[in-house]
Amino acid sequence: MSEEWRPVEGYEGSLEVSSLGRVRTLPSIRTGIRNGVPHPQRKRGVVMSPFIQNNGYQHVAPKFGASRKKLLVHRLIAKAFVAGWFDGATVNHKDGDKLNNLPQNLEWMTLAENTSHQWETGLVNIRGQRHPSAKLTDAQSLEIAARNAESPTLLAREYGVSVSMIYKIRQGRKKAWLSAPPTASHAQGFHD
Repeated sequence: MSEEWRPVEGYEGSLEVSSLGRVRTLPSIRTGIRNGVPHPQRKRGVVMSPFIQNNGYQHVAPKFGASRKKLLVHRLIAKAFVAGWFDGATVNHKDGDKLNNLPQNLEWMTLAENTSHQWETGLVNIRGQRHPSAKLTDAQSLEIAARNAESPTLLAREYGVSVSMIYKIRQGRKKAWLSAPPTASHAQGFHD
């Protein structure tokens, strides 16, 4: 498969992206000052090494003048190679792999469609103890449900949650999302 390079919209003459998911800077000549005298500086073009941010996506940070600009690699490639962009569009990775930035793996869609795709494919699962505000593990929720004869107030103190949370777990309104599909007998300590 041969590699095709295309200019990055808004950075023509400075950046290009490839059909293999790479980003490169183009050669340029800049004027620098040395000993008070202007001197031309030749910068060679290089294929940039992307870095992965906390969100799991690849970024590059080319330098323009004195500042750097962080850019999402998959958006740059989609803009250059994938048809169907519209105002407010987001890029979806069809296979769910955030590091697979090949044009055939990218598509434009609305944020709602992208979020729905993430839930359907299991890329996002913040149920139960995985939820950022969870105060109980799934195992603790099951323990609370099993201790049905004990005082809700004492259980709430022991586990550091509200009494209403204990009642919700006992009533099955908070379900545990363990590896097995949820059933009515499971109880979950979601967030309070």
